[in-house]
Amino acid sequence: MDGSVTPSARRRTLRDWIVDACLFLFAVALTLMIFAESVLTGPRWLINLDQFFGALGCLTIWVRRRRPTELALALVALSAVFEFVGGALVVALFTVAVHRPPKQTAVVFGTGVAAAVAFLYVRPDPETPGFILLALGMSIYTAAAGWGLSIRNRRELVLSLRDRAHRAETEAELRTEQAELRAEQAQLQTRQQIAREMHDVLGHRLSLLSVHAGALEYRRDSPPEVVQAAKVIRESAHQALQDLREVIGVLRATSSELPQPTFADLRELVAESGRAGMAVELTQEVVSSVPDGVGRTAYRIVQEALTNVRKHAPGAGVRVSVAESKGRELVVEVTNGHSGAPSVSASRPGAGLTGLAERVALAGGRIEYGPTVRGGWRVSARLPLDPGGAAEPREVRVLVVDDDPLVRAGLTMMLGDAPGVRVVAEAEDGDGILTLVDRHDPDVVLMDVRMPGVDGLAATEALRAGPRAPEVIILTTFDSDDHVLRAMRAGAAGFMLKDTPPEEIVAAIRRVTEGHPILSPEATRRLIGRATGGHDDRRSRARDRLAVLNGREREVAVILGRGASNAEIGAVLDLGVPTVKGHVSTILAKLGLNNRVQVALLVHDAGLLDEQADPYPGT
Repeated sequence: MDGSVTPSARRRTLRDWIVDACLFLFAVALTLMIFAESVLTGPRWLINLDQFFGALGCLTIWVRRRRPTELALALVALSAVFEFVGGALVVALFTVAVHRPPKQTAVVFGTGVAAAVAFLYVRPDPETPGFILLALGMSIYTAAAGWGLSIRNRRELVLSLRDRAHRAETEAELRTEQAELRAEQAQLQTRQQIAREMHDVLGHRLSLLSVHAGALEYRRDSPPEVVQAAKVIRESAHQALQDLREVIGVLRATSSELPQPTFADLRELVAESGRAGMAVELTQEVVSSVPDGVGRTAYRIVQEALTNVRKHAPGAGVRVSVAESKGRELVVEVTNGHSGAPSVSASRPGAGLTGLAERVALAGGRIEYGPTVRGGWRVSARLPLDPGGAAEPREVRVLVVDDDPLVRAGLTMMLGDAPGVRVVAEAEDGDGILTLVDRHDPDVVLMDVRMPGVDGLAATEALRAGPRAPEVIILTTFDSDDHVLRAMRAGAAGFMLKDTPPEEIVAAIRRVTEGHPILSPEATRRLIGRATGGHDDRRSRARDRLAVLNGREREVAVILGRGASNAEIGAVLDLGVPTVKGHVSTILAKLGLNNRVQVALLVHDAGLLDEQADPYPGT
């Protein structure tokens, strides 16, 4: 009769109201029938009270769904004395049979029979024998209970069939999904096999071509026509490697990175901001060709500045200026007006500006930023268009490690003409590299990753564990976050691709000798974010290592782990830059680490970046 085996607190439906009304009318009709057939005996007050409880019992039909068992037992108790509650009792017994387990139905049925026997003794009928009345009452009770139990069983059967059908559908869907998953896994394995073949064969050959072409282009004694041809070959090989990396990323079913922006994409970047509702004006006065690295840096500067305007000065007008100075520098300036939003403190730059400062420094430029007198914000950077044309620095001794003799020859030829850089030795794998380092005392080691015998990562770890260890730059064909992360943990100062333009490789070699890793803070944070997953033991070991630091050194380590420079750490902790440098040196010495990136990784492993808020907000 109901829509469910167990009554709920849901609102009654139209069907529920109809069922309750029918049962109410049935109880009233049965009560009137009992009243018509009964012989009224006893005092008047008892008869009146019997009629009252009979009417009250019929009214309780409307609330029978809430506590059916309790209502039925109450009516059973009343039926031992009062005759007119019989109609409501039959409906209550039926409700218990439908909505409650059979055991409760049996209890109500048994107590109802007992109450009927008691009634025959308390108020016997002078005209009808008691056993006949008892048999009639038991028949009615049995019919009500049987009817209710049959409805309950039918509903349970329907629910069981529905459950089986649902389970069968679920199992069928699961089998289909498993079949699709097996097919996808088979396709993925095939694609990964193809990707490995492309990586090992095509990638290696293209990187070899790029290295040799770059070496010819970079040599000062090469004829102009050779330089031009070598440049075309190197750029074509570089573009082919970029395309190959994207194809391999698709084959490996990973989220491949978007193509790197160039200086030519700057106008489209500004146009996109304009279409998004920003009032932005671009002035571009550049006549010389812009190198890829410098162009990407300029693009990132404008991109970060426009992002900051959207976040911190919505609605403000923006002026973007890109011009070439007489000193062969690319001058990038982004200025926005005041919009009423609070300005960012110049003494506490966020992660975005910190990353830009590192990126600009890597390109050999300089950057300035801060509020304007009119309440706006200004970012200005100067990038050299000839990264390799600076005054000759002190000589840097380089050891080249690669299993391919042609790659070694190309790198040696490239670096042989770089001012202040000299290749002192070569090695074909990581085995015996310690001996070569002791013999030739290089400042920098250019290390390949995949080599027979001892690979580049293991060699880096062994090399950096020794005294007076040179800086290591991992130079490989394909970038991989896992390889980069392992290299940084091993102590490498940087990670570069073999098709990187020669001037950028030379600049990176000089930069690592000055103690600067060639990974920007945003790249460091991206790689740190990859080091996730159940590392409770790693966290415990990292915290044990950091326990040797005092309170101030611990604060410096945490802020350093967020990618801050010495000046930014000093601004946060109110310390001088020389004091910060002293703390950083002490931290490296106490922890037995080689560079700031390793400190950042250790702080991340210890979970300190998750526990403490960023001391300087993002811009």
